[in-house]
Amino acid sequence: MFDFFRRKIHLVILVAAFILLVILSLFSDGYYGGADNITHYLISHYAFKYPYLFLNAWGRPLFTILSAPFAQSGLLGIKVMNILLGLLTAYYAFRIARMLKLEPAFLALVFVCFTPLYFLMMPTALTEILFSFVLMAAVFLFLRGNFIASAVMISFLPFARTEGYLLLPLFLLALVWARQYRAIPFLAAGIVVFSIAGSFYYNDIFWLFNLFPYPVTYQHPIYHETGSLWHFLQLRESILGLPLVILFISGIIGLVRNSFSGDKTLRNKAHLIVILAAGPFLLYLALHSVLYWQAMGGSMGLGRVMAAVMPMAALIALYGYTALREVLWKNSYFQRVFMLVIVALVLITPFRNNVFPFPLTPEERTIREATQWIRTSAHANRLVFYTDNNVPYYLGLDPYRKSPASCYLFGDARFLDTIPAGSLLVWDAHFGANESKVPLDSLLGNPRHRLVNYFSPNPPWITFGGHDYACYITLVGEPGVNAGNDAIRDSILDIRESENCLDTLLFNPFEQPADADPALLSPDIVHRGKFSFMMDGRTEYSPGLCLHVKDIAAIRPDPSMGKDIEVKRPDPSMGKDNVVKWTDPSMGEDIAVSRSDPSMGKDRTGKRSHPSRETEQEFEIRTVVYIFLPEADTTVNTLLVISFENNNQPYSYTSLNLNEQKFKPGRWNRVTLSAKVPAFKSPDDLVKVYIWNPGRQVFYLDDLRVVVISRHLMMPAKLR
Repeated sequence: MFDFFRRKIHLVILVAAFILLVILSLFSDGYYGGADNITHYLISHYAFKYPYLFLNAWGRPLFTILSAPFAQSGLLGIKVMNILLGLLTAYYAFRIARMLKLEPAFLALVFVCFTPLYFLMMPTALTEILFSFVLMAAVFLFLRGNFIASAVMISFLPFARTEGYLLLPLFLLALVWARQYRAIPFLAAGIVVFSIAGSFYYNDIFWLFNLFPYPVTYQHPIYHETGSLWHFLQLRESILGLPLVILFISGIIGLVRNSFSGDKTLRNKAHLIVILAAGPFLLYLALHSVLYWQAMGGSMGLGRVMAAVMPMAALIALYGYTALREVLWKNSYFQRVFMLVIVALVLITPFRNNVFPFPLTPEERTIREATQWIRTSAHANRLVFYTDNNVPYYLGLDPYRKSPASCYLFGDARFLDTIPAGSLLVWDAHFGANESKVPLDSLLGNPRHRLVNYFSPNPPWITFGGHDYACYITLVGEPGVNAGNDAIRDSILDIRESENCLDTLLFNPFEQPADADPALLSPDIVHRGKFSFMMDGRTEYSPGLCLHVKDIAAIRPDPSMGKDIEVKRPDPSMGKDNVVKWTDPSMGEDIAVSRSDPSMGKDRTGKRSHPSRETEQEFEIRTVVYIFLPEADTTVNTLLVISFENNNQPYSYTSLNLNEQKFKPGRWNRVTLSAKVPAFKSPDDLVKVYIWNPGRQVFYLDDLRVVVISRHLMMPAKLR
């Protein structure tokens, strides 16, 4: 049995990795890489129904052709295809390691499969894994002496990802170096095949170049932010992982040294690895670094693109491992210990860097919630216009059917008035505000669009472009008067927030003399009711909340229980359980309050917690107030404040400058400010909520509300 395991260890690793990745796929709600997964899936899933999709340049023709059969069984089908391709890539890396006598060769499997980024990317519907497979298979064929087959294989690389065009000259150099001139013409095989195939549909033999999906000679109109030239190097630990980074650097040093070795065998091996492994990796890295640095090709600096060449980096790391092992330890015992340490570190790195099973992002979670609402609402059978491809995916709609159409991808604010009456528009702050070029103000201000629902992540999420992420669903009507969408949105927000409200600490509508100084109640400009409160030269501080934390029932022990209990609340300042004892005057005894560590999923003390509390919750003080600001004054700071104080000294202070908000002039604006409930220093600590007006600015406020809310913790995304 042991002998079989030793001889077939590569098969054991591959089977184990396959089972692990499939299980993670089955139990993961999300998918690394965002909405591009869904776009690729939709193209592949409907390609047999609409054959022109096989030649979709953005979808990558080779990827679509191979993935279309798998996509018929759903998104999981493409994930399984990519897992198989990734494991085949690892297998070819193992075979290459044997050819080049990089020992032990089975480490190539471990290094490839458990490189953090590659491990994340295998269970996706993205193209980087196919690119890595084609590249590794071409290198394997080259080293076996199948030069024509290798040239044909690499010629299809640009149709897995367009970066493949850059690597074709490198293989031309390799063929020249190996004096295999007969194989050189076959480097054009893929271009010839797809040029001819596409010419029948596009009526253009040069469609590959004329329909190139990325701007190279001009800046992308949306994705044009420049970044650091060293951006991808700065992501090295999350992409490659620290253990492999060290081995990779050792491998590069070893390749440089051996490239000038007097030993011809060592020198030739080093030259082969430089041309076929280090060359593609470094060239690919340089390309994306420059693209992001110069804001070319629509580059967003996405770390995931590097997965395409991670197996090459793994081979270089194995070369480095071999060199280190021979230099540091001649004793076989120490070599085995070194190998076990490296394997252990490489295996655990992906799990230390990321959350598994992989969750939906806040954006995907919000879109799914919105589409679930559409499915069960009276609008379920309406024609849907959308800005995020997740919408047809979650609704089960065919986005390519035109007669009759069930949905359309919406593209430009200029066409808001052309959407047929009775249709729904599902707008999101990521793709809707950027790629579809529909500003939120244009949508809500359009008289034909009436807001029917609104969804946003909890906690708030900042998306591309600096927008607060949200999804708006509007019903399109005939031309008419403005539907009052801002007021509708405010009403929906009030309802949403009430769902998570544990306790209302204050509601001041400023309708009675007791609500504020009667001299400052104004009947001239009101949000609701008869009066609002006027801030002017007489008022530095607004009416607000000042309350002892021991009097906030939602976040203190329940005195009716009559014994020590634990209220579970994460302490963001400590990252662990923090037990604070105080005496509840109503009980005359000590009560222990335990702030739980959300990373553990349970109390460290092991005590039974208050039954109304959930482990994965945080608590916030949230204030909502309506502000009428005649004009912004950027010379003064007028602040909405939430403060926690001990002995009149703030230890948690959150503020919002009203003059920095994008308020619409001459109307009421809903303003929200939230602050996490911190670890209290004493039960007599005060929580204060107020507006500070040191510049004596003139404005009005109405319907001031302060509540305690709970929110479920969101898992963070580790890589862009």
